[in-house]
Amino acid sequence: MAFQTRKIYTLEDAAVAIERYCAYQERCQQEVKRKLFELGMHGAAADELLSKAIAEKWVNEDRFAQAYAGGKFRSCGWGKNKIQQGLLHKGVTGLLMERALASLDEEEYAQKATQLVLKKWEEFKKLSQKLRWQKTAVAIQTKGFEKSWMRVIQVENENE
Repeated sequence: MAFQTRKIYTLEDAAVAIERYCAYQERCQQEVKRKLFELGMHGAAADELLSKAIAEKWVNEDRFAQAYAGGKFRSCGWGKNKIQQGLLHKGVTGLLMERALASLDEEEYAQKATQLVLKKWEEFKKLSQKLRWQKTAVAIQTKGFEKSWMRVIQVENENE
């Protein structure tokens, strides 16, 4: 059985690897720390490289948070609650999270939420009214949208 040897990175090699890693897509500090650990950088060396990445603007938490929020909203159809949980998981908190969530287009957000509610409401139309209501509420909350979007159904029912 052959053992695989891991490449041993010097400080300069690790800096180049981190620069490439950050250039590929926006990264948060937590992801960069994890990558440094994978490269075998610990303690003062990892802190030095992370500081360099921040100083050179390879890593920017604000940029990351806004890219993350916009990407998850547009490509995955996530609502603000789920995006907020994802950002917390990535170690982004406070003002940066608020800015990222505020950067979402309110009109587009309302349109996507309404679309999801009506789609799920239609999907469960063979169920009783109560069960249909419950399943739709769970579906939109699972996607991270606020339960208050259920008012769309009330408006639709009044229009029928």
